[in-house]
Amino acid sequence: MQDQSDPSKPGTKHHLAATGIPLIAHQGEPRNCWPPGDQMTTRNDKAYFSNHPEYHMYLHPEMPRYETLTAKRDKMVANHPKLRFVGAHMGSLEWSVDAAATFLDAHPNAVIELAARMAQIQYQSVRNHQKVRDFFIKYQDRILYGTDLTLNPGEDAQGFRKVAHDYWMADWKYLATAETQRVDDIDADARGLALPRSVIDRIYYGNAKREFFTGREH
Repeated sequence: MQDQSDPSKPGTKHHLAATGIPLIAHQGEPRNCWPPGDQMTTRNDKAYFSNHPEYHMYLHPEMPRYETLTAKRDKMVANHPKLRFVGAHMGSLEWSVDAAATFLDAHPNAVIELAARMAQIQYQSVRNHQKVRDFFIKYQDRILYGTDLTLNPGEDAQGFRKVAHDYWMADWKYLATAETQRVDDIDADARGLALPRSVIDRIYYGNAKREFFTGREH
């Protein structure tokens, strides 16, 4: 009998596809996990992997490479076209909206969410604002807003509210307005994408409602 709790077993994916339950897949770290620190694109990644060398894959060549992990993920999604697939952290394609677009085009059963990858997106938009804006508009039905914020038991709830509010407002300003804000993680000023209200509504609410509550109908 297949272990239905283990997403690595074929039976689980068939069960999820048959029942319409979405699979949220966390592929792991951003691609910045694999190059040396001086080649990473964001300050937060440099700081994190400097403080946690056990997770810095550049230092662990015995572990699977980024390309190996994403290729296996792509094969799994392709092999289960009826599976509703949600790629956490932009499907681990945060480094390139072109790569994300290729993935979404190849897998119509997949969507991606933005948690903890806004700096990598802003890194790209500073270099090509129109390309990033066009990506969000073209794939407005395939992108979900999210954060990695967590309030753990015993932590300061009031302090968490302040941190969460600051994150949400910064993300909103970037996605919904044309205002420029300083982004310390990329050491640059990032101009907002000023996405249309209809696009914002889908990214922040409509797509999640469809994926998790009403199925894949558009």
